[in-house]
Amino acid sequence: MHLFVEGRVHGVWFRGSTQRLATERGVNGWVRNIPDGRVEIVYEGSPDAVNELVAWAHHGPDRALVTGVEIHDEPLKRRAGLQHPLKPAPSLISTARRGRKGVA
Repeated sequence: MHLFVEGRVHGVWFRGSTQRLATERGVNGWVRNIPDGRVEIVYEGSPDAVNELVAWAHHGPDRALVTGVEIHDEPLKRRAGLQHPLKPAPSLISTARRGRKGVA
């Protein structure tokens, strides 16, 4: 399952919360902030666990304000664990330096 989550989703612990919840449910994949302000997520796992995480993505962590979720069903690729980059992509680093505080 491939998701794009929009709204106030950067700097509110969305990626970290996504990773924690997915790990607790045995779901694999990845999560990252993208330069247009959305969070991109790929989930792979049991349908029940993935559906629970997709439902959670519609509201996210407490400080998030989700305004939309775009969902694409994709074939499994057998990823190991749910990960997000330890360092933001270069475009996110430059965005953070321009004054967007709390880019996580």
